[in-house]
Amino acid sequence: MVGPDALEVVRSSGVDAQATSDVWRGVKPVGVFANALVQDHKDYPDHLGEQTNKTITTSTDLETGRQSEVDREQASNVWRGVKPKGVFNGALAQDSKDYPEHLTEQHKKSMDDAAALEVTRQKAVAQQKQEDAWRSSALSQRNDQKDYPVWVDQYNKGTMDNAASIEAIRTAGVKA
Repeated sequence: MVGPDALEVVRSSGVDAQATSDVWRGVKPVGVFANALVQDHKDYPDHLGEQTNKTITTSTDLETGRQSEVDREQASNVWRGVKPKGVFNGALAQDSKDYPEHLTEQHKKSMDDAAALEVTRQKAVAQQKQEDAWRSSALSQRNDQKDYPVWVDQYNKGTMDNAASIEAIRTAGVKA
């Protein structure tokens, strides 16, 4: 069993190691109730001033970094020929156009897009007609070029005739 002397040796070596670590890290020794303000003998205005300076220094450093990135981007945009972005990406705020002008431009763009799509569609239809030429000749050889209503009527008549003949056979079988 371990005695109190051995436990004290372990405890004191741990305390010494912590003290050495605190010195290396620059940690002040903790006072009663961890009262940092009492130990450094500063009053509220001093701490407030230090906090304000730290906050302002941090924000100033961040703003300096941000501004240098903005300047770098602007310099990069010059040789690339990129126009500067304005409020809302310069969409409506900087072109000094009124609603009717924008509406007219939007309408023209919509109609131009639709017209281009229609031209593409008409070309595709014409090409499909050209490709279907051989199909129509093959279909005409089968003599099967009927409109849907005619075809459905004939199909329905054939189905009903078939059903009637099956029913006649069933009825004759029942009577026998």
